[in-house]
Amino acid sequence: MSTSTDAAAAAANGASSNAIAPSAQPATDAPWISYPPFPKPPPGVIIVPFKSFKPKGIYVVEDADGDASGDPKRVERDTLGIPTVMLASHHSLTEAERKRRSNKKLKKVEKSGDGTVRRLMWYEEWEMSERERRTMVDRNMAKADRLHQASQDFKSGRPWPALPSGVPQLWDNFRLYIGLISSIQPPPGNRRMKQMQQQLAEAEGGGESDDDSDDAMDGNPKPEKEVAIIDEERAQDEKLRNVPPKRGVFTDERREDFHETKDQRMDLFFDDTEFSLKVFFSSYFRDKGLIWSEQRVRDGPILIGFWLNFLLRNRILPEPEHEKGLRKALLVVEQARKELPQTFVIGKALPDSVGAGCEALWGTKGQINFWASAPLDGDKEKAADTQDGVEEPDAKRRKIDESETATLLKEVIGEDAKVEVLTPATVAAIEKDAQKVETAADADVDGPSDSGWGSGGWGDSANDTGVDSGGGWDDAEADAWAGDGGSTWDIEPQPNPLMAHLGATVLPFTHTTGVVERSTRKIVSVTPPLGLATTKAEKKRLKGLSEVGLVEDDLSARFAKMSLAPWPVSGTHEKSDVLPPEILHSSRGPVVEDKTATVDESVVPKPHNFYEDVITVLLDPAVAEKVLVGMSLGGAWVQIVRQNPGGAGEVDNQLGEPTGFWYIEQLTSVLPSYHTDACK
Repeated sequence: MSTSTDAAAAAANGASSNAIAPSAQPATDAPWISYPPFPKPPPGVIIVPFKSFKPKGIYVVEDADGDASGDPKRVERDTLGIPTVMLASHHSLTEAERKRRSNKKLKKVEKSGDGTVRRLMWYEEWEMSERERRTMVDRNMAKADRLHQASQDFKSGRPWPALPSGVPQLWDNFRLYIGLISSIQPPPGNRRMKQMQQQLAEAEGGGESDDDSDDAMDGNPKPEKEVAIIDEERAQDEKLRNVPPKRGVFTDERREDFHETKDQRMDLFFDDTEFSLKVFFSSYFRDKGLIWSEQRVRDGPILIGFWLNFLLRNRILPEPEHEKGLRKALLVVEQARKELPQTFVIGKALPDSVGAGCEALWGTKGQINFWASAPLDGDKEKAADTQDGVEEPDAKRRKIDESETATLLKEVIGEDAKVEVLTPATVAAIEKDAQKVETAADADVDGPSDSGWGSGGWGDSANDTGVDSGGGWDDAEADAWAGDGGSTWDIEPQPNPLMAHLGATVLPFTHTTGVVERSTRKIVSVTPPLGLATTKAEKKRLKGLSEVGLVEDDLSARFAKMSLAPWPVSGTHEKSDVLPPEILHSSRGPVVEDKTATVDESVVPKPHNFYEDVITVLLDPAVAEKVLVGMSLGGAWVQIVRQNPGGAGEVDNQLGEPTGFWYIEQLTSVLPSYHTDACK
């Protein structure tokens, strides 16, 4: 190694005689380089002088690829355009500092062009700063621990709406559902809240209360309280230790059940996120009563959509199988945002004027009895109790129940009291006697008879005193009839809503009802009305139709048509929201009761197969715009069939040909397209 360069450099800088000796240089094979002189830059490289250097910080650009929702991602890049890498550790702010900083940036109100000011919804406030919300988790942690940390980071620093909005409760319900927590703690009362605030102030050293100061001056200071901050899982364990065990169950077993159930929920979320979200926004929402709140069906999918995007944006679960499941779950959330609020719209619109009008013409066909009652006449199987292997008839059981009821009443109010139990048989006898009296009164309207007006009845001209009272109607009775609620003769009949569309029609004389089915069916398609005939060709076609054909053509021209496919009956459990297909007692016409039976296509009329046949329901055109294809409806569907000439349509075997049209008489449920029962 040459030392002439070192000596020259020392002399040029005025170095003293104790400069570094050559023997002090490190022993290495690489050349010892000192500056100046500076080496020449490589070819094609330009070095910017410091006086010409302009610093540029990290900037954010829009990534065209975007995330799962289609929105562009905002990526941090350095001066050369290279994406930056998040640091392994970062300085975290306190929750109060995060909330203060986030609220400072958010806009609370929106001013429209006409000057009106509108308070932004909670999800609109979140959307303005959601893309900047980042978190950092250790990829070496277990996926359950990563999910726990992400849930805490997701909740902290956000402007959450107040408790009356229901959004915090929705978040707790979702955390409970996927196994992040074991139970939902009720909100503390006012007294408990004050105690918690006082303990928090003492733990943070915020000063002692006046009572504590007085005690300290007296020389008797109060013992300090220890405040321990633990996580939710440990808090749940502490709570279980203090709860007395149920009868026959040990505390350790209860704790194991809690943890086992929580682990099963989280495993379901990891293994099949899409299925887990389908259950949450369908059967779980119904079981917990969340489906009956318009506010919760609107806010629930929005809240969980923020959560799923937060997981994807921060790559909390970067494994391909989990990331794919999260993106599929986002599609379920988008469906829920559209279909869950629509369940209220459809529920208010159905049954429509078509169903109400047909019910007024032909009577109620889709009876639903929500109370236990005696079996209908003609049932093949009668309800019976079984005792010691012997069936007990209904009539005998009813008599025993009536006698026991009378005995119990006498024991309560005393033996001397006169007790009479009004049984169904007694009520039926009273109704029968009342009908006889009403029939006799109707028969005497034309004039007096031996048992009517001239023999002590209402029109007897002489009362018990022998004084003529002018026809038997005294002033008190006349005043009673003259009251506002006495006479109902001035009530006008209500018009049939069906006639508002059809006008004067012979539909009641040409058609009647056929098969009546109660089931859950999926909406396959919705077709608008065909419209009335306007061209010469269409009018010429109508001239060749019979009276029955003209009525059916009018129905098709004025009403929209909704096609409903059967819901698969396999896989539904006893607590399912899906109604299994059932043919009601008021049904008339042939049906296919055996799913495996072979149907003869040449038979007229063709039997209705509720396992496979798609039915077409007539709808009011205004209501047809509110239904969504893919959703499912549960209710009673009534078939419209032709009447045979001579009025033989009232006999099952002599019903006319089905028209292919049905109407909805009762609506019992509205289910989203992704509806899934809790058991897979």
